[in-house]
Amino acid sequence: MIRRLRTLVATAVAVASAAVAAPHVLPLGSAAASTQASVNWDWGRIAEVGDWERGESSTGWGTWADGSGRVDIYYGQLAVDSGPAAFNKTATGDVVTWKAGTGRSRGRWEFRVKAQQWAAAKAYPMRLELVPANTAPGSCGGVTVTLARWTGFGSSTTFGIRRGADRWTKGLSLNNANTFHTFGFELRDTTMTWFVDGQPRARLTSAQAPTAFPTTGLVPRMVLDGTPGTAMTHTRLAADWIRYFTLDRAGRTVPATAAPTRSAAVSGVC
Repeated sequence: MIRRLRTLVATAVAVASAAVAAPHVLPLGSAAASTQASVNWDWGRIAEVGDWERGESSTGWGTWADGSGRVDIYYGQLAVDSGPAAFNKTATGDVVTWKAGTGRSRGRWEFRVKAQQWAAAKAYPMRLELVPANTAPGSCGGVTVTLARWTGFGSSTTFGIRRGADRWTKGLSLNNANTFHTFGFELRDTTMTWFVDGQPRARLTSAQAPTAFPTTGLVPRMVLDGTPGTAMTHTRLAADWIRYFTLDRAGRTVPATAAPTRSAAVSGVC
C-alpha cells in the first residue's frame, strides 16, 4: 500500500511539473488547453509586448478621436472609449489607437480584449486589426487584416483580410458581452492563419489568394467606428495585452482549417 501511494504521488507530481514547464503539450480540447494560441502552438518568447498592468502609459501608441471619445489606460488595460465620463450618456464619433513604428511584415500577433457598454443607443462596430504603418486613422490602407470585428454585444464575430477591391472573411458565434477573448494571427510567406481563444479558425494560402498577402510592415490597431451625426452607445474596447512573436520558433504544426470566403469589398469598410 505504501509503495503504491508513493507511486501515485510521484506520478501526480510529474504531471503537474510537466504542465507548468510546458503547457503547450497539453491535449487541445481538454479542460487544461489554453485560450492563447501562443501557448497552444508554442510560439516561443514574446518579441514585443503591450502590457499596462504596472502603471505603463500609452506612449508609443497613436490616438485619434473625432467626437466624445478618448484613448486611455483603464485598470491596467489600453482602451478606446467613446466616453463621456458619465456612463448613462450616449457618445459620438470614432476612436482609434495604433502602435507607432514601422511594423512587421511577417510574424505572429495576439490580442486579449473585452468590450463594455453603457446607455442603450446605436451600437458601435468594433475592430481589432493590423494595418500598414502610417495608415491614417480613418483609412483602411492598402491592406487590412481583421483579427476580430463585431457590433455591440452581438454574437456574430468576423475576421479576415481586405486588399484593394477584394476581401476574404469568415465568422463565428461568440459572446462578446464584457467577456475576455483572445484573437491571434500568424502570417508566413505562404500561409496566414486566424486564431480565436487559442484555436485555429481559418487559413488562407498563397496558392488560394496570391494577391492577398501583405508586403509591408503591419501595426496593431483598435477601432470604435461611429456613425456620423448619430448618438451611439457609450462603449469601451480594452486590451489586457497585445503581443508580437517572430517566426524564429517553428512551433507546433497547426492543422489546416477552412479558408475565408472571397467577396467584393464594401466601400469604406475595413
